Amino acid sequence: MKKTEKIIAIAVIAVGIISISAFLLFKTAEIEVKAISVYPKSVERTVVTTGTVTAKTIEAVTYDYTVYPKEINVKVGDRLNEGDLVMTALNSRMREVKIYSDYSGIVTALPVSVGKEAKSGVSLAVIANPNELQIKAQISERDSSFVSVGQSVVIKTNGTDEKSYSGRVSRMSNIAEQMPNGTMISILVDLDPTETELLIGMSTKLYISTDTASDIVAVPYSSIEYNGNKSFVYVVSGDEIIKTEVEIGIEGSNLAEIVSGVDSNSLVIENKSQLDENKSVRIVTDD
Repeated sequence: MKKTEKIIAIAVIAVGIISISAFLLFKTAEIEVKAISVYPKSVERTVVTTGTVTAKTIEAVTYDYTVYPKEINVKVGDRLNEGDLVMTALNSRMREVKIYSDYSGIVTALPVSVGKEAKSGVSLAVIANPNELQIKAQISERDSSFVSVGQSVVIKTNGTDEKSYSGRVSRMSNIAEQMPNGTMISILVDLDPTETELLIGMSTKLYISTDTASDIVAVPYSSIEYNGNKSFVYVVSGDEIIKTEVEIGIEGSNLAEIVSGVDSNSLVIENKSQLDENKSVRIVTDD
């Protein structure tokens, strides 16, 4: 593919669209920056949020009578099998009893303490099934209009490097909650059964695929500069680079729709972080 080149300079403009200053053309330092053509694309709208891995099935170990734990034989994080000893306790007659788990799984909580009264039926230990996981998360009131049960979700976590996991939205709350960051709606995401590397309690980032828009003007996120509530791209126009304010529409995983500010077939800087106002620029395109 033949590359075309031209030498132009950069101006960083705080407000509006202003042409580049001519004196920059005489700078001796020079960098090569790629520009890309903006043309109609299909963009998959993606709602991004964070969540925490939990178990779908959580059971409580209980006892039918009031007891006083004497020795707790497990700790949080232990893996239990059905029939394993959870604790030794004293009943109201000060006779020793042994309490066993009716479930297999991971101990996620021990709500009782040695020597403290545990009344009949209270939870002595909480057991979660690590083989059926889900993610608890919240989405904004605005994003809730795009999200629905059944939509596919890509899941990432720092604990598993760059690997992605898959799941689906399984539930949306019918009640909105007022949170410090705005009005939020709780959702649940079921992990596919084959996704076994995630651990209960892990923090995750969720990418929920909602819908697809076709034939829209879109650019990669690396092209966009954010400044407060405003967004800008750098447009190549003849021998100038112009900082241009744009309106962002649908946001996908890699691309963002440009609703206004840049027309189809415009040439924009692919990675705005490469620009340096003190250096001349050699623009490289794929034309």
